[in-house]
Amino acid sequence: NNNNNNNNNNNNNNNNNNNNNNNNNNNNNNTNTITILNFYNINIKLIKVIKNYKDYSYFYKSLNKLVLYKDGFTALSSFLKVIIIKLNLEVLLVDKAINMTKKYKIKRIRKNLIFKSKIFSNSFKYFKYILKVAC
Repeated sequence: NNNNNNNNNNNNNNNNNNNNNNNNNNNNNNTNTITILNFYNINIKLIKVIKNYKDYSYFYKSLNKLVLYKDGFTALSSFLKVIIIKLNLEVLLVDKAINMTKKYKIKRIRKNLIFKSKIFSNSFKYFKYILKVAC
């Protein structure tokens, strides 16, 4: 009986630990991921805020595009000021993303404005190792 009780207690403890871990994972996901609805009905998720660059945030659409934006989303036909860089979502850690931009020596283009429809089109020519900075 004592052995059975001990086993039951251990199982309960393990279950509690698993539940706590799941809750922690869920909490982390909730704090790092925010869904934003925009006028184009595109599901864009906030992945992570870059601490080193105050006003910039990671956004992505589909699995092979990563978009950084600065104070960007405005209404309807207005321009969207953006930074765009093509990265794999496996490289979402801030340090790796910054290292990738340095490695490919991505050029900065100041005051470059593009239409939202072009930014979020499926055409890869807008996303192939381009970094656009709205200053």
